Amino acid sequence: MNDTNELRRLLQLVICCAVNGENKEFYIQGILNMEQAVQQAVMETIQEVMNEKSSEKDESSLLSKLVQLEAEKSTVESELEEALHKISLLEEGRGGVADGEPGSVGATLQVRQLQDKLRTLQEELFQSEADAQESKMRLVEARKTIEELRKTCDTLTRQADEAAHFKDELDITREELREANRRAASVDQLKKRADEAVALRVRCTKLEADNAACLKRVAELEQENRLNSSLRVQAEATRNQSAEASSRASELELRALQMEDELKKTKADLLVALREKDTLFAELKRLRDSNEKELTPPELETGDCLVNLQSHLHSSPKSAERNGHLELKNDTVYEVEQLYRGYLAKALEVIRQLDRRAVAAETAAAQSGEQQQPPDAEITRLQALLVEKENIIEQLERHHEQARRQRDLEERMVLTAWYHLGMRMNRANTEARLYQRLGDPQTLSTPSSFLAQQRVRHLHYSPPPSSSEVPMRQSRAQPRP
Repeated sequence: MNDTNELRRLLQLVICCAVNGENKEFYIQGILNMEQAVQQAVMETIQEVMNEKSSEKDESSLLSKLVQLEAEKSTVESELEEALHKISLLEEGRGGVADGEPGSVGATLQVRQLQDKLRTLQEELFQSEADAQESKMRLVEARKTIEELRKTCDTLTRQADEAAHFKDELDITREELREANRRAASVDQLKKRADEAVALRVRCTKLEADNAACLKRVAELEQENRLNSSLRVQAEATRNQSAEASSRASELELRALQMEDELKKTKADLLVALREKDTLFAELKRLRDSNEKELTPPELETGDCLVNLQSHLHSSPKSAERNGHLELKNDTVYEVEQLYRGYLAKALEVIRQLDRRAVAAETAAAQSGEQQQPPDAEITRLQALLVEKENIIEQLERHHEQARRQRDLEERMVLTAWYHLGMRMNRANTEARLYQRLGDPQTLSTPSSFLAQQRVRHLHYSPPPSSSEVPMRQSRAQPRP
């Protein structure tokens, strides 16, 4: 019984903490969501706990008040005894005074005050005793009420336990109902799967029959494929040979175009070199005309030497031989180019004929199903012709590159020689004119004016170190044709 009471008190304490704590709204909502009987039992338990708390508070207040009244009673009794003692002393003193001499007025007044105080204390003592009796009666009533509340709380606790037990049984019943529904759904699924398995078995039988028909058809197609495989191989070989011949022809056309571009560039470079040469000749002629105006006899001799040197360069057998060699090279390149173009046209014509033959062979094989032999002799001849053309093209490219390098070197040498010759002649003529005008060569070391200093700097100017730098600059400055 003691354990039951403690459990009941613990349950009441938990419920009170739940409804009075920080999350009381959550717990109150949970209580409201319970069943009606459980909810009513919990609310009654909470009400009993609150009533018990209030009764306990009343009992504690009554006990404290009773203790206070007992203390006041003891205090009043002690004061009463003290007052009685003083009264007895005063009466004794009054009696002695009455026998001997008349009493004083102060003692009489003190006695009266003590009597009044005694009456007051007696009244207070009576009131305290009455209050103590009333508090004892209220305490007895409060204890009876607490005992009744405890009995009611025990009853409610038993009802709450029964409600919880009923709730557990209800939860178990619900779980069993869910399990039964789940098993019924599983049974329905198994029935559906069984029906699907029967349908799949029927479909499988039908697919097996279709598969047998397909296998028979595949065997027939394999037989037809074996009959047509040789035709397919022949057509593929012919197509590959045609594609290879077409690629070779395209490569030859590309090389021909590259050779044509190289020839155009070489002709353009040759024209630029000829123009630069004409420009140098014109510059030399202009310098010679300007120098002839102020020529002295020594300068005339120098001009004659220049003319002789120019005529020597023009009439030099080596230069004539080089010019002839260049012309011969150009003629050879042109002839080889024409020959190559003819070969290329023939090769393209042969490739077109082979393509037409291959298409005709495929068409005839598809219609009649007969096999034909590929034109091996024609393909071999075409391959040999292509190899020969490639060798000729490589030789022409090598000869053309060598001729171009030799021609560039000769042009650079000629331009460099003309440049140095012109510079030397111009310097000699300028020095001679300066010596004639100034009279004394030593005056050149101390120029007196800006123009004289510029002349001296021009005389002491050195040519560029590279023999091919100035001609290359002139060739860049010359506009392209």
